[in-house]
Amino acid sequence: MIQFIQGLPKMFLGGLVVVGVLIFMYLSEPPITICDIQLETVRKKLNKDFLRRNREKFGAHDSPVGKSYDYCLQSNSTGGCYDLFRRLIIFERQLRTLPAQCGSHEGVQAFQSWLVKGISLMARIAWGEKPPETIYEKKGWLEEDQLALFCRMKREYKRLYGKSEWGRLRDGTLMKLPGAESLTRKDKWEKSIFSFPCRGFL
Repeated sequence: MIQFIQGLPKMFLGGLVVVGVLIFMYLSEPPITICDIQLETVRKKLNKDFLRRNREKFGAHDSPVGKSYDYCLQSNSTGGCYDLFRRLIIFERQLRTLPAQCGSHEGVQAFQSWLVKGISLMARIAWGEKPPETIYEKKGWLEEDQLALFCRMKREYKRLYGKSEWGRLRDGTLMKLPGAESLTRKDKWEKSIFSFPCRGFL
């Protein structure tokens, strides 16, 4: 085997070495993509709201946004949710800067979980503790700027993760709303914020 290798032309051997080194470098450190660059930019801009000081886990329970989420959940009021909605507005604006193809990037998973939390919480707030009496009460106490936020988060979720993923999120959330099990699928949708017309809010 050694004699065979020694018998190969030096140029050929040199080429094999170079190819081997390039393959090793690619596998050990994949090339940086536009998604890597943009994700890093977005993360840096969201650090203040989504990272606890000296912690690396994005959007953890003890991060500023995690605490404001818990407070909103407990208070269920305009004042109690103001801080969370303010942070989610900043979050959604940053998501808009991500190219649609970055939705499949593993680094976007933490963003997806916070879109799910924000959308699901707003759907629960609008619904209340029992199904709305009529389809005209589907907004609950949410005001126009909060409805606009919901619509924009919905748009970003569909853009980054696709319509089928949006359908799964919507249907899964509807099933968990208080008293929804007693309604038909059509009634659940019509009485929920998911049927709110977003055309004038984007």
